[in-house]
Amino acid sequence: MDGSSWSALGSGANNTVHALAASGTDLYAGGWFTAIGGINANYVARWDGLRWWGLGEGVGGVVHAIAFGGTNVYVAGQFSTAGGSTRTISPVGTGVSGHPWVAD
Repeated sequence: MDGSSWSALGSGANNTVHALAASGTDLYAGGWFTAIGGINANYVARWDGLRWWGLGEGVGGVVHAIAFGGTNVYVAGQFSTAGGSTRTISPVGTGVSGHPWVAD
């Protein structure tokens, strides 16, 4: 929305978007999609104002919430894997009875 009309951000997602969160000029989306704006993005992606970007290898299941703390992006949802490296994506403490993760 530019104040007077809605516009698409790229070509859309191939499934449901459950969460949106803004940080600076970037918009993050999470949900039940594996592609958004014509790029592969496993359930989480970032819009930079021009195009969508996947966040690393994404996560292995649906994202329901996105939050920020400092330079960290936090995602919560129903997934058992996150990214290909535990150095860039790791669990937050002991978490809750689900799978909360943080991506640096």
